[in-house]
Amino acid sequence: MRILMVTFGYYPAVGWGGPVAVVRQDALELKRRGRTVVVCASNRQDKSKRINPHTFLGDVDGVDVLYLNTHMLKRWPGTIGPTWLAPRAVVKLWQAVGETDIVHVHGTRNVISMLAAYFALIRQRPLVLQ
Repeated sequence: MRILMVTFGYYPAVGWGGPVAVVRQDALELKRRGRTVVVCASNRQDKSKRINPHTFLGDVDGVDVLYLNTHMLKRWPGTIGPTWLAPRAVVKLWQAVGETDIVHVHGTRNVISMLAAYFALIRQRPLVLQ
């Protein structure tokens, strides 16, 4: 069983708060139980920096992480504000949803989570919202 866990930020982007730690703990436990887990998150370290300037596949503690190239409005007040994905990142997210058995979305107030949920519905994949 392949599980796609979707969140806005993932390690090393700990500045995004609690969801980063929750998704990490869930992913590691599911992997320990023999599941194939892929985490999908933005490539944002924080509001002004990127982990990497492109969409890329990384590895954090043995878990595959698809970091999607995400653009933000730096001058927007608050933590995240409006975001959007680069066109190739949208394609990668579509492919990731298609290659999975279950889509597990953490948080729904960002473009990555909303698109993943929408793609799961279109591709008829079971969807879990947290």
